[in-house]
Amino acid sequence: MGPVTSDYKDDEGVSAPPEITDQHSLVNDPRWWADPWWEGIEYQVEHRVSLAQIRAPIAALRNLFDEAWTRRAIEGGPPNAVLPVLYGGRGLWPFQNLIWLGNIVLSLSTVPSVDRPKRDLIGPKTRAALFEMEVGSWFSELGWAVEFLKPNVEGKRPDIAIASGDIVSAIECKRFNSEKWEEWAEALSMKLIQRNVSDGTTGVRSHDILFEPRLSDLVWGPESVRLGVLDELADRISAAVTQSLSANPPCSVRIPGVAEIRPRPDNPDSQRGIGGIEISPQGKTRRIITNGVLDAAQQLQGYTRGAVIVRADFTPPAELVDVVLCGLNRADPSLLKSAVVVVITGTLGAAPVIWRNPMYLGDSLSETLGKAFDQILTKPHHLFTSNRAEC
Repeated sequence: MGPVTSDYKDDEGVSAPPEITDQHSLVNDPRWWADPWWEGIEYQVEHRVSLAQIRAPIAALRNLFDEAWTRRAIEGGPPNAVLPVLYGGRGLWPFQNLIWLGNIVLSLSTVPSVDRPKRDLIGPKTRAALFEMEVGSWFSELGWAVEFLKPNVEGKRPDIAIASGDIVSAIECKRFNSEKWEEWAEALSMKLIQRNVSDGTTGVRSHDILFEPRLSDLVWGPESVRLGVLDELADRISAAVTQSLSANPPCSVRIPGVAEIRPRPDNPDSQRGIGGIEISPQGKTRRIITNGVLDAAQQLQGYTRGAVIVRADFTPPAELVDVVLCGLNRADPSLLKSAVVVVITGTLGAAPVIWRNPMYLGDSLSETLGKAFDQILTKPHHLFTSNRAEC
């Protein structure tokens, strides 16, 4: 569940179409709805829907993201999780993204407290705020009462309160950004490419640069330290590439603990491969549970029992999550005593993890929340069919 992204990225990796780069013209006329391209007959035919069905989520978007809000968002600059959808161009993918966002807003149109996450859509919390709105919309479509809670003075309060019949609960949402090591590895790769360009060596023979698998462990300290290490690595590796390819014949060159340069005489073109850095699934799972699940569970304590939902770029195996969370229950039952259900979702195509705390198996809240998340995340949904229709 989520938008289909493009190749354009803002400062937080949120998709951003080329049109947003011309911010001054957009500020003068921020009416993203001025040209209703989504009313083209091709979209009605593709999704087998009426024009009225398309206009409903668009109207909800226009009501929430009006001219004043859109102008403020554009002036605020990136990151922004909404503008790339509103100004995402034309075509089937932009259409799906627009309707996806419109369905979220339409589902929350009767929830007065939506103004709370709406405020955070402009600024550094934009992705987290949109994720909260998406989660809230899931339960609103299922017929639950939804309230986006304001943080208290101590800061220990879940994001969303939900209620259905006799069931009263809460949800804490965690949205992970790209890990620092991923950004660092990408920056190192770009520096190596830039050095080749500046040296006029874009036509060098094909070769691979294989980083040591744990090279990313060098990511620590303040930004100045990270950049200093990054530049030094780029200089050393660039020199090794020159040494490798200037030999007759070209030969492999290894920088112990850093990387190995391997010529590719089998490839006549000028191509270079860069990679090798690895973070184990266990390491990623540890980060998700430590910084996501456990931190979120603390937000539920003192309020009520409920669910923790984490969205990350990696979805760990369900069995691995079960081992770790059950182990935490053994070590200290208080850590997850407020988390009746834990959900981890994110990787496109990967089945979400829906973990029901064994401490509450058979409990009505566990049964109800588990069933709700199963319906939301594992059942097929049409873009124009709400969850509520399946209840």
